[in-house]
Amino acid sequence: MSSFKSAVLVSIFVVFSACHLDRHQQEMDGVAFEQLGDVADGSAVRLCGWFEAAYETCSLSPSRPAAMLADPRNIWVMPRSEVCALDRVVKRPVASWAVVTGKLRHGEGQGHLGGYSYSLCEADVQLIPEACP
Repeated sequence: MSSFKSAVLVSIFVVFSACHLDRHQQEMDGVAFEQLGDVADGSAVRLCGWFEAAYETCSLSPSRPAAMLADPRNIWVMPRSEVCALDRVVKRPVASWAVVTGKLRHGEGQGHLGGYSYSLCEADVQLIPEACP
């Protein structure tokens, strides 16, 4: 196997290992976007916000419409489902309020092109019809 292929496989393994959500880990009650900096890296959290799944975008933000990278509270979402799959969102982008549960990771370089400070790994995305309470 070439060194390039080995490096890619190791990188993929590291990403999935870092995002592994321990099923025995207690999920926190809802967390406000303003509290993200106080939540320990790797904690299971539930957030309600504006969810967007489109070309090169799978994110949750505190407001609608999402301010893209302008708001440092925006979160890159790595869902378990296919809600952000490229072939799906190119045909039918998603923009909706949602409750998203997953493992919070924080630090520079999260998400697409490293443009986010937060990400939610192994996330469950539940679209909701109305704005968050």
